[in-house]
Amino acid sequence: MLSIGEKIIQNDSYSIKRLYSGVDELSFNIGISDRDIAIITEEAVVKETTYGQTYIIKAIDRGKKTEDVRCVLDLDDWRATQFVDYTNDSDTFANTVSGILPSGWTLDNQTGSTISRTVSATEGTGVTPYDVLDACRDAYRVVYQFDNQDKVLHAYAAGSGSYVGTFVSEDLNLREINYKGKSTDFITVLRARGKDGLTFADINGGKDYVENHQYSAKMIWGFWKDERYTDASSLLAAATSMLYDASKPSRSYDCDIIDLKMTDPEKYQSVAFNLFSRVKLIDKDARTAITAEVVKYVEYPKYPEKNEITLDTATPDIYTQVQQLQTSLSNPNSAYQQEQAAARTTATAQILSGTGGYVVMHTNAENRIYEILIMDTNDVTTATKVWRWNSGGLGYSSTGYEGTYATAITQDGAIVADFITTGTLNAAVINVINLVAEKVLAADESSNTVDIQSAIIKLFSGTNLTASIFGSTCMSLSGNTQYPGAGSPLSSALLDDNARLSYMRADTLWVGMDKYLVTHGAIDAESIHIKSITPRGESAHDVSWKEVNLAGGGTAWALCQD
Repeated sequence: MLSIGEKIIQNDSYSIKRLYSGVDELSFNIGISDRDIAIITEEAVVKETTYGQTYIIKAIDRGKKTEDVRCVLDLDDWRATQFVDYTNDSDTFANTVSGILPSGWTLDNQTGSTISRTVSATEGTGVTPYDVLDACRDAYRVVYQFDNQDKVLHAYAAGSGSYVGTFVSEDLNLREINYKGKSTDFITVLRARGKDGLTFADINGGKDYVENHQYSAKMIWGFWKDERYTDASSLLAAATSMLYDASKPSRSYDCDIIDLKMTDPEKYQSVAFNLFSRVKLIDKDARTAITAEVVKYVEYPKYPEKNEITLDTATPDIYTQVQQLQTSLSNPNSAYQQEQAAARTTATAQILSGTGGYVVMHTNAENRIYEILIMDTNDVTTATKVWRWNSGGLGYSSTGYEGTYATAITQDGAIVADFITTGTLNAAVINVINLVAEKVLAADESSNTVDIQSAIIKLFSGTNLTASIFGSTCMSLSGNTQYPGAGSPLSSALLDDNARLSYMRADTLWVGMDKYLVTHGAIDAESIHIKSITPRGESAHDVSWKEVNLAGGGTAWALCQD
């Protein structure tokens, strides 16, 4: 049963999606005409009584007859405080989490982790306890389950779920199976580095790498560096664990199952599914039997016959999209790292080939050096390629000693350059003329919103404007079009007779307008509520439905002027 405050929501077909991240989701729908729909609002707290957990409404999708509502587990306790300049001073998982537990919460630590790792915030920034907890996933390779009723955080080592003896097969409990396999990140040899170039060669037979040929005898290399590791044995253990997953294809199975234990707990006590547990999947069509981990479990508490599970043979990615981006920064086989490698190779080649040139020291009247020059000649009057370093900064000019210095780092903190290749750019304000990006991600994925202020948004297909948002006006266009510009009528966006424009303001909607302000569009809706109608070429008329007499006899309902 679901409730909001004292109000019971009359819906028993809801589902609970148990996710590997630990932040479970609750989904349900409610009819538009339901008397309780007014209390279904964003940030309302929903109580689920089967397991006693509370959820917060985060998204409402209203359709013609129902609203689809998505909620996430209420973890606001973990975001209610903030630490500035946080660091755990390189401590264990248990000590780190114990130091940030919200009031009333306890830790059920089943990770078995005793290693120490450094978890810290960027200097001058603030983080919540949840931010620290999220960082611990990667640092200590752990996963979580939250119980916000009893205020308990359950923590486990990632991928350490034990085989529970449960089988999944067509003959027993499997209705449908969908298989996905990939080996894009497949390697069999991993070379590792820790802080200050630390290796584990001394304790690994002279090898600074580990191998795992459980799936292939090929030598396929990867490289991993993590400066948080200061102990060789810990680095070796982490590399071995990482390679275990990377040295076999990642296989995922979406299984539509009959959750027998939920339908008859006494009879099927041994056929149980839990997040993180490992089960035996028998795929008769593929003639395989594999042991896989439950990484997602969709449960319908009142209709267990609809339950679904997702199995994975490798420990899944438990990080956010931003952390996936960080993974691509550290993955030597990623497209980004290949670009970085190419840039480093080019830079290295240029520097290594720079054996010519002249170093000139400028001195003042006291014979004190105040400027260093590296030039293509030894005379500032004839040199064209000049590196110039003084108290004002460091700069490069390709047009001589007097500049212009198009590449420079100046004493006021400014960097001037035509091209910068970098891994992570952290800035308060970025001023960009042209932005080329594969993704723009929200800072807070709990709401997935991006605030854009004081802006005009334009979308183009080639040179044709296809959509724009400015002020309170949203436009969609087709054909030969352009942006109308400030102060110009919207119709100036349409460059020929076939171009069309639809726009919406707070109080107006036009569909399919041409350059002559004639509309050609249509509105398809289940119901339209109107007060007046303006026939083309006429003024507005207030209208209402009236029963009229037909010339041929009988009556009908017609929309008539009042």
